[in-house]
Amino acid sequence: MTQSITATTIARLRDMIVHGEFAPGEHLVESTLATRLGASRTPVRAALAAAHQSGLLEHTAHRGYVVRAFDLEEFVDAYEARGLLEGAICRKVAENGLSVQAETRMRGAIERVNQLLAANETVDGLVRDRWRDLNEQFHGELLTELGETSLVRLLRNLRESALIAPVVATYDRELLETYNAQHEQILECLIRRQGQRAEYLMREHVLLAAERTAATIEADQRASGSGRAVSS
Repeated sequence: MTQSITATTIARLRDMIVHGEFAPGEHLVESTLATRLGASRTPVRAALAAAHQSGLLEHTAHRGYVVRAFDLEEFVDAYEARGLLEGAICRKVAENGLSVQAETRMRGAIERVNQLLAANETVDGLVRDRWRDLNEQFHGELLTELGETSLVRLLRNLRESALIAPVVATYDRELLETYNAQHEQILECLIRRQGQRAEYLMREHVLLAAERTAATIEADQRASGSGRAVSS
């Protein structure tokens, strides 16, 4: 039970950091987090240490744990790496042949995004959160399909970083429609075993997300006159 509580607390704190619930440079107080997470200090302490180890937090002697701020160059480098890794994973999945089960789940995620957008004229927080879940399902199927290879482990490690979270970007209906159309194109290439084409489309898909998010970060920095954390 204790291990389960600790694992849950670690996952919840990571999600809170990645999804921008704390400002860059914000000091995370153990007692305050324990109340917010509904956990004792022991699992919270473990969660802070895990977030620090994964690079989401910095630790100083005087302030303790603070949310790390990333510069734009680090963000761009991380997304380029993600594009290369996820593109290569796409190619291998296509060459190996996509399973019927994975195809069904990926197509289901695409269809549910279409239904979500059809039912909502504007992209509010609830729509964005639901889209994020469906987007994660689509991309997660690729990792599950290939298995625990070196490529998958590298991508999982990269995605643990706040640099890869998509929360910073400004979402609108047109952008989400574009992302979903790209998912459809990628899926068709996977089904047809067009490995090189699938790799190219996935890299372009990731780079579009990077460009949109980078533009949001730059606009925010100009408005505030300071840097901010880059959240996948």
